[in-house]
Amino acid sequence: MRPLFYRLLFGFGAIAVLIALAAYVKSYDTRSRYLDALREANRPSNGPEPPSASKLRKIAKENPDSPEAQMAYAKQLVREGTFEAETVAALDNAIRLNPTDAECYLMRGKVLEMIRGSEVAALEYEQAARLDPQMTEAMVRRADIAKNHSEWDEAIGWYRRAISVEPGNVTAHTNLGTALTQKGEHTQAIAEFEAALALKPDDGSLMHQIGDAYKRLENSRDARAWYERACNLPRPYTASCRAMKRLDVSQ
Repeated sequence: MRPLFYRLLFGFGAIAVLIALAAYVKSYDTRSRYLDALREANRPSNGPEPPSASKLRKIAKENPDSPEAQMAYAKQLVREGTFEAETVAALDNAIRLNPTDAECYLMRGKVLEMIRGSEVAALEYEQAARLDPQMTEAMVRRADIAKNHSEWDEAIGWYRRAISVEPGNVTAHTNLGTALTQKGEHTQAIAEFEAALALKPDDGSLMHQIGDAYKRLENSRDARAWYERACNLPRPYTASCRAMKRLDVSQ
C-alpha cells in the first residue's frame, strides 16, 4: 500500500506542478502581450500606429488593476475620437488605481470638456496642475476656460503661472495678451504679444494684434508700422492691409 500511496502522491504533485507551470506561462504571455501593447500605445505620435482601442480594451479587462493598461486604453480612445462615457470610465479606473497621476486628470479634463462642458473640465485641469506644477498644458487649458467665460483676472493668473514655468509658451503669451487687452491693459498686452512674436517671428496675427493695441493707445504711427509689417509678409496678413488703408484714409 505504501508504494502505491507514494506513487499517487507523486503523480498528483506532478499534475499540480504542470497546472501551475501552465498558469504561469499563460500569465507571462498575457503580461508580455500587455507590455508590448503598452509600449506601442505610448510611442511618440510620429512613430508606428499604436494598437487599436479594441485590442487595448481586451488588455485593460485582462489587467483591471493596472493603471497603465487603463490609461493606454483611454489614450487610444481619444486618438480615435471616442469622447464618450467609455473613455471617461477608463480614465476613472486609471485615476482610482493611481490617484496622483496628473496626466490622467489632464486627459479626463479634455474628454469632459468635449462631452460635458468646460466647467467640469476646469476642476480636472486644476487638479492636474496641483499634482504636477510643471504641467503647463493644464494651466493654459484652465486659463482658456476662464478667458472664454470673460473671467479675465482668473485667466491672467493662470497664463502667468504657465509662463513662469515655461517662458517659451507661445500660446500662453498670446492668450495673456488677449486677456490683458480685454482689461484695457494695452501696454502690458503689447509686451506679451511681442514675447510671443519673438518665438514666432513670422506670425502676422501677432503683428496685427500689436498694431491694434497701439491703435487703442491712440498711437497711429506705431499701429500703422505694425500693420505694414504684417501686410508685407511673404503671405500678407490681409486684415492688416485693410487696417493700414483705413488708417491712411482717416488721417
